[in-house]
Amino acid sequence: MKSLFQIQTESGQLWPHIKAHLDGTANVIDPLAELKAQHALDLAAEGRAVQDRLDALVKAGQDAHAKGDLVAIGKVLEAAYGYTSGARKAKLEAELAKANAAVAAAVDKLAAL
Repeated sequence: MKSLFQIQTESGQLWPHIKAHLDGTANVIDPLAELKAQHALDLAAEGRAVQDRLDALVKAGQDAHAKGDLVAIGKVLEAAYGYTSGARKAKLEAELAKANAAVAAAVDKLAAL
């Protein structure tokens, strides 16, 4: 296995190009790590927000039930449907496609180096 010094010595004029390539690769890896961390934070925040909205819907449903207000119960059910239906799945799929596009762009930058 050659040492870094041996590679630098043998590569001569190519070393600046090799180093630039390695630096560029490291720069692409860093944004990927940042994207992953941000995505985790976004998912956690979205999860909390959804939980808060569902808690509010449960409370509204309980209040409507206590009053015997079938119209209000229907509105609560309609609002809750958005969190459990194809609409919610479509939103999640769109977010996943956006994240995949960002990763693909980063991979393309890496490949171009």
